Amino acid sequence: ERMSSIPEWMERFESASLDVCVGSTRELGEARLLELRGEADALWRLVEVLGRSNVGPARFQAAVALRDMVLERWETLALSSRVMLRNVLMECALARRRKQYRHRRHRQRRREGDG
Repeated sequence: ERMSSIPEWMERFESASLDVCVGSTRELGEARLLELRGEADALWRLVEVLGRSNVGPARFQAAVALRDMVLERWETLALSSRVMLRNVLMECALARRRKQYRHRRHRQRRREGDG
């Protein structure tokens, strides 16, 4: 049991995403992901998973689900929601990119120090 401030919905999403990666629990995981995607505020919760989760399969499943939902709902989203969604997704992408860059620089410094 982990001690964190991760919302219960995100924990369920992460768990279902990990289940999809295992042959014996794949169908159960897929069913749970579909159920979670069907909840009223799933769109914004998926954005939260992208921004906060450290579980790779959960981020992947969130990205796929979010892409599908945006394609299905884009025309019905209010302009303010579209702008907010674009901004949040751009910030998620930039934040991940900055994190990857810092990680690569740290590894490079360690290699230079070892050599």
